[in-house]
Amino acid sequence: MKALITKWYLFCPYLASLFALALFFGNWDLRVQSLLISGLFIQLHFFEEFGFPGGFPLITMLVELKSVETDTSKWDLNHLSAFFGNQWFAVIVYLLPIFCPNIPFLTLAVMIFAFAELAMHLFFFNLSLKKWYNPGLLTTLVGLVPVSVYYLAHDWKLYSGLDWFLG
Repeated sequence: MKALITKWYLFCPYLASLFALALFFGNWDLRVQSLLISGLFIQLHFFEEFGFPGGFPLITMLVELKSVETDTSKWDLNHLSAFFGNQWFAVIVYLLPIFCPNIPFLTLAVMIFAFAELAMHLFFFNLSLKKWYNPGLLTTLVGLVPVSVYYLAHDWKLYSGLDWFLG
């Protein structure tokens, strides 16, 4: 169990593969296809942040917590909370809309979340660190945001003002 908690991100590429298999073997509409592709990329995103190239705990300590400590073993958000926080978020936010298609704002929340990731990884972290790259940026730019833009460009009219507000 300790290995799962400390190296949880190493399982993320395999979880991404499950999303890919579901996408490949299913006959899905655009909404579910977009959710499955986003689920695939959020797992790769976790791997990029914590696995390869990794370094997200240090960035969080430096940028968000304004800590001078560089020993990530002293990170308040430990492996257990990072594992549960990221994976439970992924399960709830990315899978719930697939199983509850009659609640449209759930799908919209996934698509909007990609833009929050973009703001954090492209602007907040890069400007704070004065660097051009941070772990999580690549999967945000090549996966999460393009899927959301494509989906929203095609299905934005399906949502009411309340859906946009709740999403």
